[in-house]
Amino acid sequence: MKVAFLYNPKAGGYREDAVDITRRYLERHGFTVNPCRCQDPGDGTRRAAEAVEAGADMILVGGGDGTINEAVTGMLGSNVRLGILPLGSVNVLAREVGLPRDLEGALEVAVSGRPRKIHVAQVRQRCFLLMASVGLDAEIVYSVNTALKACLGVGAYILAGMARLRAPDLPELLIETDTGQLRGRGLIISNARLYAGSFVANPAADIEAPRLDLCVFTKGSRFALLRYALGISRGMHVGFRDVITCSARRVTVSCAERNAPAAHVQADGDSVGRIPVTVAASQQTVMLITPSGDARCA
Repeated sequence: MKVAFLYNPKAGGYREDAVDITRRYLERHGFTVNPCRCQDPGDGTRRAAEAVEAGADMILVGGGDGTINEAVTGMLGSNVRLGILPLGSVNVLAREVGLPRDLEGALEVAVSGRPRKIHVAQVRQRCFLLMASVGLDAEIVYSVNTALKACLGVGAYILAGMARLRAPDLPELLIETDTGQLRGRGLIISNARLYAGSFVANPAADIEAPRLDLCVFTKGSRFALLRYALGISRGMHVGFRDVITCSARRVTVSCAERNAPAAHVQADGDSVGRIPVTVAASQQTVMLITPSGDARCA
């Protein structure tokens, strides 16, 4: 069985012995391993497409959610299985499917786990597996210092968030879906339940279903943003009167205010430009190798 091991040495949780440990472990189990370094934007997509063309049976990604996202974009439409070694800063997808946090445990799942068909969503000709958003978190993702992220992990996002709270209030968004029209100051579009680690943004979201679940935050003041953040951390936000939840297949987000600066958009932790933007659920799937027990970590 041929395995393309796509690893990102710039990932927040990367360890120097990851390649050697992975190669030895897989070879002991009868796999042929081709390590592929992915550290620049687009490397994961290109390497995954090359692995599919070369006849790989599995693409094993050692990195964070951004690296996984790129790899999935390159392997869509194939029957190649996807394995994950959670070597990123936050590793939300690994948490979503209950993957062990340690390298050896994740390797065991890659070898003996069961494939699970998960749906992808699309934004700007790229796919994502977890969530996209417009609002405070997207502004934080855009402004976070990459060098600081490598050193501090989640701490870098906290610092960027504190800096963003000193900026003006967020502009109003016009949110158009296939089921109606909404307005808000922030929006999380979920393909999966988990968000920013182990928090649940949209409890109804299901990574195995071809739909998107939306959480719309209607206010944009500093106080409201802090209240939303606290609500998400405690799982209480969906009960707030100024928070709207719904499901859709397609979402278009634009600025509702004339002359307001265009808000940034993020998908799976990577900045993907500014609004206007359209996000859509997809019928396309990828076979992700997950623990046999399929215990989710929330």
